[in-house]
Amino acid sequence: TGAAITSGTVTEKITKDGGTQANIAASAAHEGNGQWSINLSPAEMNADIVSLVFTHSSAVPAYVTIRTK
Repeated sequence: TGAAITSGTVTEKITKDGGTQANIAASAAHEGNGQWSINLSPAEMNADIVSLVFTHSSAVPAYVTIRTK
């Protein structure tokens, strides 16, 4: 609907340097007004390219790519 997602379960996945997709150790937290955050571990950030995907049953998937080097 375009409304902010403020509750429910978010599924978080990570891919490092084009490898196999895996679960993220932490869970996403709702910060308010539809903004969500997640705390990635040093091991999860130990890659040149970190790709994240977040899914929720009421939203389109969100993709984030982080270049660390």
